[in-house]
Amino acid sequence: MFNLSKLFPSSLHLKKTIIQNMSWLFLGELTGRIIKILLVIYAVRLLGTSEWGMFSYILSFVTIFINLTDIGLNTIVVKELVSKDQEKFSYFSTAFYIKICLLLLSALVIFTTIPYESIGNNIAIVISLFLFSFFETVRDFIMSLSRAEEKMKYEALFKILSNIIVGLFGFYFLHLASTAQNLSLAYALGAFLSFIISSLFLFRKNKYIFSSFSKKLVSPLLNLTWPLAIVLITTTVIFNTDILVLQKYKTLSDVGTYSATQKLIFLFHIIPQVILGAMQPAMTKLRSHMEEFKSFYKKVFIILMGSSILISITTILFPKFILSLFYGGDFVSGSTALQILSLSLIPVFINYLSVYTIITFDTQRKLLWGNTVLILTNIILNLVLVRLYGIIGASLATTISLSLVCLYNTYQMKRFIFSYTISEKKT
Repeated sequence: MFNLSKLFPSSLHLKKTIIQNMSWLFLGELTGRIIKILLVIYAVRLLGTSEWGMFSYILSFVTIFINLTDIGLNTIVVKELVSKDQEKFSYFSTAFYIKICLLLLSALVIFTTIPYESIGNNIAIVISLFLFSFFETVRDFIMSLSRAEEKMKYEALFKILSNIIVGLFGFYFLHLASTAQNLSLAYALGAFLSFIISSLFLFRKNKYIFSSFSKKLVSPLLNLTWPLAIVLITTTVIFNTDILVLQKYKTLSDVGTYSATQKLIFLFHIIPQVILGAMQPAMTKLRSHMEEFKSFYKKVFIILMGSSILISITTILFPKFILSLFYGGDFVSGSTALQILSLSLIPVFINYLSVYTIITFDTQRKLLWGNTVLILTNIILNLVLVRLYGIIGASLATTISLSLVCLYNTYQMKRFIFSYTISEKKT
């Protein structure tokens, strides 16, 4: 029988902390994803492929620009807060205001570049989904303080609360009127309320949390984050370009069908997110013990590889049943796309591990040029394959791109760990 505790470092305290954190994060993520997928299923069935397609297109457009401003501050802040305890509030406050400035910049870009001819009279949806993304992004950043302090029960509880609020608003507003505009308004109101509650909670905990801005920390933080930004931008582009290209060359019904299959695949991303999110503080502490870190890495690799293969095989065998069960018969046409996208889970799971490892050892710069090339590769693949094969082409472009990203990032990570071990032995 598999013993979970064998996965973790030898320190009993570290083991206990990681298991507790993982349990809380898993509870928060799983509950949140279940509520969201129930809302998505309800919305998809009510809205139909075309209106759900419009909602998905606008959400992808907003998300790609919101995430372009996510230069890795959340991940870097957690690592820096763990290693620089005395200056943690200065780091946190400075990073917070950097993020707010970047989000405001993203608003300017979104509302000046969105193709208004494509969205028709749906500007209200754009505004609502921008506000939803804005407040969700800020709330997630605020919760990074709890993650750094390894008190992830707060992050989990606020994530559950946020999704319950969004879910309640979503079901109620869709009951009043089954429109994409009502759904987007529910998203925005739910995110705003959860942001207010989480902000008040942390402010009461430490009143200096938002007032410790340090100008001298701006440059060091940006130097740490900008290489990681390229890695995050790569995944953002891959997960959203397919929707944008589908909308341009195919129909909103195609967008709706493809987006519905994507949502099911994204549900499984909870596994590497929870495991590595819970372990990030411990990984930072272990980086000076290379042999133990490498042993830990191998065990996590096996778990992630095994679980991703199992999920992929199950999805490949029963795609029509899965889509019919969740969304109804109108979405069964996405079966082949779902099968292809399920294969992307294998590189996605492993890539999470590679990127977290690279961040742990501050070697983000090694990924810069390769990921830039991969962004262009993904755009080209989508432009070619979507025109030829529609949603099947989109799923092929996404899966091929994610596989290339995983191979490149893992290769760079392995190179670093090997050279690190050799240099350590020489000294």
